[in-house]
Amino acid sequence: MLNKFCPGSLGLKQPTPEEIACKGCGRTIEIWSDEMKARCRSCGTVTSRELPPSCVEWCPAALQCVGPEIYARVMGKQPALKQSVS
Repeated sequence: MLNKFCPGSLGLKQPTPEEIACKGCGRTIEIWSDEMKARCRSCGTVTSRELPPSCVEWCPAALQCVGPEIYARVMGKQPALKQSVS
């Protein structure tokens, strides 16, 4: 039986929270596994990180697999920026 989705897209469809240090003040910023940047609630600094390469970048079925919103965000056409809860 075939899977109903690609296991490589699971992290994009069901992101998990991670913690990184703010580059401005050093406080902990919550960032989700599918985000490249987050704004610190303490000092307002936008802290970014690199996402690992994604199957969305090369898979011909990516748009149908992850949907248009996630596809646009991963391809750099719709950046997600959330206020961090610290």
